[in-house]
Amino acid sequence: MTTTKTASKTKKKKKRTIRGKLRPLQVRPGARYACFGDGLCCTDIHAIGPITSKERVHLSLVADGLTGFDSLVQSHVLKMKKEDGSCVLLGQEQRCMVHDAMDGLLLPRSCKRFPIGLTATPDGGRVTVEHRCSCQNLGDAPQVTVEATHPVLVDRGGRLRPNHRVGARVKMSGRAHVKFATYVGIETPMLEALESGADPAQVLDAKPFPKLKTADWKKVGGGMSANIGDTRFDHAMRIFGDGICRREGMKLKNPETVRPWSDAYERAEKRTKEKDPRTVYAAWIADSIWMMYWTGYASFAQYRTELATRYALAQQLAADSVALGMRPDRAAAESITIVDLVGTSSWWESVIYRMAVS
Repeated sequence: MTTTKTASKTKKKKKRTIRGKLRPLQVRPGARYACFGDGLCCTDIHAIGPITSKERVHLSLVADGLTGFDSLVQSHVLKMKKEDGSCVLLGQEQRCMVHDAMDGLLLPRSCKRFPIGLTATPDGGRVTVEHRCSCQNLGDAPQVTVEATHPVLVDRGGRLRPNHRVGARVKMSGRAHVKFATYVGIETPMLEALESGADPAQVLDAKPFPKLKTADWKKVGGGMSANIGDTRFDHAMRIFGDGICRREGMKLKNPETVRPWSDAYERAEKRTKEKDPRTVYAAWIADSIWMMYWTGYASFAQYRTELATRYALAQQLAADSVALGMRPDRAAAESITIVDLVGTSSWWESVIYRMAVS
């Protein structure tokens, strides 16, 4: 018996392209940010990149060997100093050696942007702010404006470059999708409630630490606690895992005690007046929802659940720090740095997939 292939051509399904619009630029009401030069951004708390080929040429004018290829992020990034994990370009008094040189021509776009980002949506470009630095998490800062952020959102040709794109429909749960306008009608009251001082847990309205489909929280926490490495990210991962283990009633053999970002937060604490920790948490949660990065890997129901989980863990970590004498708002800010950083990792993304969310 023989089989034959049909001669007729089959039509390939067109891959749905998510575009979104970049204009008009929109800022979340209440969003704030200013760089105070605390220096945390310019460290191995994350991979500083990507660094383009043209940027590598520019940096070679300063010195050789400033960049290297990072297999984890599959991109060229700035190298870190082995002795303290800070960027090779970070000089005395936490000043970047190429920030002001040649009107910023030598500064990589990824450095110029962070923590500002841009999400393209059907309604226009959302200006976003990430929460992995003490400048953002602690202290007073002016409101984010389109005028101030536009220069860092465009390339050298003046074109807006998005970090993320959102299509015409948003996945809410399971197979349920809604039009973007309908999603905005759900999101807006949440953002307004957070800005007005409502309890973030009530706004998220999701049960933290749900049952996992193919694992349990003890295994997740234990795996993170066993992470090996000495970067700021590695320390954050172990602290994150230790927190889960303690919540699960597990005894820790070698709990993580190093906080390599403490110097940045000490600088931040000196320049700020104490504030209500709830406002620190609320700003982080509101900005996280607003940027909509979660649409790339989760439904809104999943995201609310995992964000409620990280919020609960952040509160737990902050309470531990307060018990040791740390100022409450600083404790909240540092805990956000930890859970926000780990929340971007492939480790945590795999956990989100396992969350049993209806």
